[in-house]
Amino acid sequence: MIQGWLLYERADAELNESFIRMLQGAAREKNCELHLQLANNIPLTGPLPHFIWNRTRDSQLVAHYYALGVKTFNIPVVNAIANDKLKAQQLARSLDIPCIATWTEPNTEMIYPVVVKTKDGHGGKEVVLCTTEAELNERLCLFGENSIIQPFISSNNQDVRIWVLGKTIIGAVKRTGKTFKSNYTLGGTIEIFDVPATLAQYVAKLVDTLQSDYIGIDFLVGEDGQFYFNEIEDPVGARSFFDLYKEDLPTLLIDYLLIQL
Repeated sequence: MIQGWLLYERADAELNESFIRMLQGAAREKNCELHLQLANNIPLTGPLPHFIWNRTRDSQLVAHYYALGVKTFNIPVVNAIANDKLKAQQLARSLDIPCIATWTEPNTEMIYPVVVKTKDGHGGKEVVLCTTEAELNERLCLFGENSIIQPFISSNNQDVRIWVLGKTIIGAVKRTGKTFKSNYTLGGTIEIFDVPATLAQYVAKLVDTLQSDYIGIDFLVGEDGQFYFNEIEDPVGARSFFDLYKEDLPTLLIDYLLIQL
């Protein structure tokens, strides 16, 4: 039987208990045993698994096993880039994908309001709108060198989340927030979104370069209708996917993983 490790931080494992059970059930139907491993309790001895699915935000946790030849989903470099918003912006810009300006310190190009984020934040946390220099400086002192600054894009509080499995877009939603943050977990609304050809090309450039397995890619929607790359999510949440799509996501994911083996 194929043996796999599903790697989670303890708090995230508790939050995603139902999803984990569904993944394990889908795996058993394919003659695969998917063992939940908590990040602070990874076995250091014993037989290696056939694969590791890293659902943490720490790329170093699986780098050792990846170097030994264990198949990891995603590979460590994907996780590292996805969890550094500055690196993700730099990658998208290098691929000629429209991006909003991103700075690491205040400069003369800035016009208030601006948005300050931590490079490794997720779920809309540690994202703050600053309307004055004083507010900006206060936030930069709090976030320190982990900060990035971006102009505020008036987008009717909307963005687009796209789920990509291998090279295939399996779903997309438009999210509309109650504030400038459009995250579904923060109370935003969602609707299925048909990905236009231009946006699909941006996605293809990113996944071809990253060689990713399962990620989410977020784009802001400008007032001019232009899509601007925002960030990559690994691990990517799927609550809005479950709410809007009828596809059996756990089976889709397990089928993909086993095919890659």
